[in-house]
Amino acid sequence: TPLNSILGYSQLLQKQEQLSEQGKMALGVISRSGQHLTSLIDGLLDLARIETGKISLNVVDVHFPNFIEQIIQMFQPQFEQKNLQFVYEIGENLPHYVRTDKKRLEQVLINLLGNALKFTTSGTITLKVEYRFQTAYFEIRDTGCGIAEADLERIFNPFERGSNVVQGGFTGTGLGLPIVKLLVDLLGGQLSVTSQLNQGSQFKIKFYLPSKEVVHPISNVYSNQITGY
Repeated sequence: TPLNSILGYSQLLQKQEQLSEQGKMALGVISRSGQHLTSLIDGLLDLARIETGKISLNVVDVHFPNFIEQIIQMFQPQFEQKNLQFVYEIGENLPHYVRTDKKRLEQVLINLLGNALKFTTSGTITLKVEYRFQTAYFEIRDTGCGIAEADLERIFNPFERGSNVVQGGFTGTGLGLPIVKLLVDLLGGQLSVTSQLNQGSQFKIKFYLPSKEVVHPISNVYSNQITGY
C-alpha cells in the first residue's frame, strides 16, 4: 500500500550516514506518524468487521500453558525496557488443552497488556490467570495513570480516551478498548474494570473455555515470578 511505501522509504532514509540531525528528526516524525496511521486503519477495519458480523470464530484446541507462556514471553522484554516489574500469577490447575479462538483470545490479552504497558511509567504490572469449573479468569493490574470515574463508562466507545490520558500526553487511537469489548462479547465472555486515578487500573475477564485434560500440578512449568528490574 502507499502507506507501507512511505514507512519503508523513511526507514531506508534514516539509515543514510550523511543525513543531518534535522533530517533524522523529520524522518522520525514521518515514521511515527505513519505507524500511528497504520494502527488507526487496522483498528477501524477490525471494528467494522466485528460490528458487521464479518469476523467468525475459529474454535480450535489450544495448548493453554503454552499459550500463556507465549503471551508472557512476548511482553517480558518490553516491561524490562521500561524498568517495570512484571508479576505473573498462574494457577496450578490449568487444563492441558482448552477450546477457543486462539487468535481472538490472544488479541484481547495483547491489547490489555499493551495498554498497561503504555500507561504505566513506573511500578508493577500483574497478569493473573486462574481456571475453575471450565471457566478461565484473567486479571491484568497496573500501577499506571488510572482512569477517572467519570470516564469509566465511555472508555469502551470508539475514539474515546480518558481525560487523564489526554492530559498526560499519552498517544493512542482510542480503539484498543472498544475492540477488546467487542471481542470479549464475540467470545461470550464478561469484562469488568475498576480504576483509581493516578493509582492504576484492574481489568478482569472471564471466558467459558471447555477443557480436554487437566494437568496437576504444573509448578514445573510456571511459578510466581517477578522480573523486569
